[in-house]
Amino acid sequence: MQHYVALIADIRRSRTYQAREREYLQELLAESLLFANELFRGGLEKDVVFSAGDEVQGLFREPATAFLYYRLLCFLLGPGVLRGGLGVGTWDVRLKDGASTSQDGEVYHCARAGILEAHKKKRFDLVLRSTGLSDEALTTLMDHSLSIGRMRTATQNDMALAVELFYPVLFGRGSDEFPGDLDRRRKRVLNLLATGVSRNRSGSVLFESLQLLSAEEKSSFWKPARIEINHCMKSFRCLEGDLVGASYALSQRSGMSRQGIDRLLAQGRVIQERNAAAFFAFFSMHEFGR
Repeated sequence: MQHYVALIADIRRSRTYQAREREYLQELLAESLLFANELFRGGLEKDVVFSAGDEVQGLFREPATAFLYYRLLCFLLGPGVLRGGLGVGTWDVRLKDGASTSQDGEVYHCARAGILEAHKKKRFDLVLRSTGLSDEALTTLMDHSLSIGRMRTATQNDMALAVELFYPVLFGRGSDEFPGDLDRRRKRVLNLLATGVSRNRSGSVLFESLQLLSAEEKSSFWKPARIEINHCMKSFRCLEGDLVGASYALSQRSGMSRQGIDRLLAQGRVIQERNAAAFFAFFSMHEFGR
């Protein structure tokens, strides 16, 4: 019996935000969904869409992509903004042309149980629930990656986001080409940069520089690195060399020194966090494929 993965997430304490801040977050979340749906197209069964108020949901083909999608949303909205549930199970009620909000089944019930537990117990921001996987182990592994982001300074998080926009961690699918159209992805990134600048973030100078310099160029810097995390791998290997040239490219486009960028990458434990995310992808796919 084929299993799928549902993601349900919402903005924590959304009613406590001032109207202006809430409007900004909803605008940024909407733009983030457009970008992430494009970026993770290969692993999506149903696009992630707004389901009610500040809640979003979508359906994925495997847990690796579902987690990496949520992780990217946390980069874009900021650590601690979202809370969510991943559900693994069967997709029982299928409407061919309907959005994720029109579907139903065990997979959605498990995701709902996950987000309810995240809200109730407040131990983890993202909880995985299934009918046969190692739920607690997988939830703990997800939290290892997400916790690094929560411990960063605002400046370190902004640098980590800049890296992720251009060098995202993606679940590999053999020799498949990177999904989507390059010009459309470039437009999505520029829209995100413009939206992010409107918020008074500590790294706004970085994003302003990237936006101004990147709007006119069509260099290979705009083609995200594909990080292969293939389900056929026999053992986990740390990601090495995936950020070669990243500090130079960011330096050329932001005006920051390479030394300053390297320092922020090290202090923010960017490479360590990417490896934690990659290990979850590896381990979850072995569990999912049993």
